[in-house]
Amino acid sequence: MDAEQVPQAVTFTLVFLVAALGLWYCGVRFNKLALKQIAVMLGMAPVIMLAIQIFGPYLTQIDYRVYADGPPPDQPSTTATVRLNVNNPELRHRFELVPRIRGNDPPQQPVHLKFTLRSPKGEALAQREGDLAPAKWEWYRWRNSGAPMRWNPLRGEFQPQEEGEYTLAVEIPQPVQRVDIFVRESRK
Repeated sequence: MDAEQVPQAVTFTLVFLVAALGLWYCGVRFNKLALKQIAVMLGMAPVIMLAIQIFGPYLTQIDYRVYADGPPPDQPSTTATVRLNVNNPELRHRFELVPRIRGNDPPQQPVHLKFTLRSPKGEALAQREGDLAPAKWEWYRWRNSGAPMRWNPLRGEFQPQEEGEYTLAVEIPQPVQRVDIFVRESRK
């Protein structure tokens, strides 16, 4: 919290506390439980907002999601290129590639994915390939729910050297419709 935000935060807290005290008084005066409950919630709001302001930077990880389209139905595979923007080169970046399969008929064998991550200067920072199988069935997912089938992710990480657009090239085979890419800045 910046120094110029302190008067706004104090005003915000006082308004909520006065409103909470007024509602509590009305709840006691007219013997209404609902007014007392609303008063408690209003009184807790500044405390929650203060906790978010204090602990938020330590708990948050900057996440974003991009995706790479798979090959058209008449091609066996394609190489998709995705740009990953790096604004904070001091932090280590982790990413996951999760395939999304086309159609209702999932393949019986694992799907083979391969990626190469290049810096803005063109040097390879990370390379990996792997066979991805469907994730284990979980008790809360019904077989015929119509939800897309989950696949185990292919994970990678890199330490950026500079700010800029990093290039992730992903080789995507059939029957993958697209690959979701989840990027996370690690605060450790």
